[in-house]
Amino acid sequence: MWDSLAICETVAELFPEKHLWPADARARAHARAICAEMHTGFRNLRGAMPMNIRASLPGKGMNPAVERDIQRVTALWSDCRSRYGSGGDLLFGHFTVADAYYAPVAMRFITYAASLPAAARDYVEAMRNLSAVAEWMAAAKRETAFVAADEPYAERK
Repeated sequence: MWDSLAICETVAELFPEKHLWPADARARAHARAICAEMHTGFRNLRGAMPMNIRASLPGKGMNPAVERDIQRVTALWSDCRSRYGSGGDLLFGHFTVADAYYAPVAMRFITYAASLPAAARDYVEAMRNLSAVAEWMAAAKRETAFVAADEPYAERK
């Protein structure tokens, strides 16, 4: 299986006790919608700010189209947190597929030091503090492979 959404749906089916989708039908539909939007959208952000956890690239890649993508992402996050996030610090309170989908965006916001509203900064910090995300970040920082397409602002050493 190669598609991220299909992988997430399959994992959620295999491990229902993990509650990878919100239990409430409206929240679950909303979570699926924002995952689909991430799956197909934010091309400006993804193109101008490739994910690179080990880098620190404040301000790189910022342009008006990227700024619009950032505004849309942070609006989605704010909406999810206010409507469904009362049970914890994540989009739907507890960790869901939606958080997995937006983790790479949160990492981009750290790498590129994106200017974010306070609520979005809080969400990024909550994501950063998840043990699995901390492990992911630590592993990425140990990585030595250089992929030019993913590191347009770096020079090969």
